[in-house]
Amino acid sequence: MATGGKTDATAKPPCPLRRIRKRILCVNAGSTSLKLSVVGADDAATTVDSLDSVPAAVTAVAHRVVHGGPRFREPVLIDDEVLRDLEAAVELAPLHNAPALTAIEQARAALPGLPHVAVFDSAFHATIPSEAATYALPARAREEWGIHRYGFHGLSVQWASEQVRVPRLVVCRSRGSRWRLEGARSIRARSSTYSNTT
Repeated sequence: MATGGKTDATAKPPCPLRRIRKRILCVNAGSTSLKLSVVGADDAATTVDSLDSVPAAVTAVAHRVVHGGPRFREPVLIDDEVLRDLEAAVELAPLHNAPALTAIEQARAALPGLPHVAVFDSAFHATIPSEAATYALPARAREEWGIHRYGFHGLSVQWASEQVRVPRLVVCRSRGSRWRLEGARSIRARSSTYSNTT
C-alpha cells in the first residue's frame, strides 16, 4: 500500500484480478459440473452457456480451484509453471482439482489473450493455527506424507465473513461443516465427521 510515496512492505500483494476487474469470466469446475458466469464491475453476474459464447468484453478469467496445497495461499496468475504445480496438487483433491485443471486448459486455449487467475478455496484457511492444522499423528508420518488440515469452502466462508462484519463469527454449512472466524481470519475448521481438538 502506498502512503506518501513510500511502500508498506507488510501489505499483502493485491489480487491480480483487482487490477483488471471490469468484466471477469468466472469458471467454477465442480466434481460433476461446470458453471460459467461473467461478473461485471457492479458485481452483477450473467450465466454463460459455454466458452464459445463468452462475451468479447471480458477482460480476465478467474478459476475456482478447491485445493492449492501448501504453495498457493493467495490468488495467482496462471502460467505454465503454476499449471505444473496445480497438476501436482491434484492428488490432494482429485474429484475437484482434476476437473478444474481441465477447465483451465480449455479456457486458456479458448481465450489465450486474457489473463487467467486461480483462486483457491483452501487459501482462506491458511491462517488456521498449527494446533488446529496438525493431526494427532507421529511427526514423522505427518512430515513424510505432508498430512496437514487445510480447511475448505474458503471462498464461501470469506464471502460470508465480508457480509457480516463482527469480531467473531461462526459460519455453518449444510452437512455439518463449521468455521470459527476471528477478525475475518479462519482460526478453526470443524466438521461433524471429525474433531480438530488436540
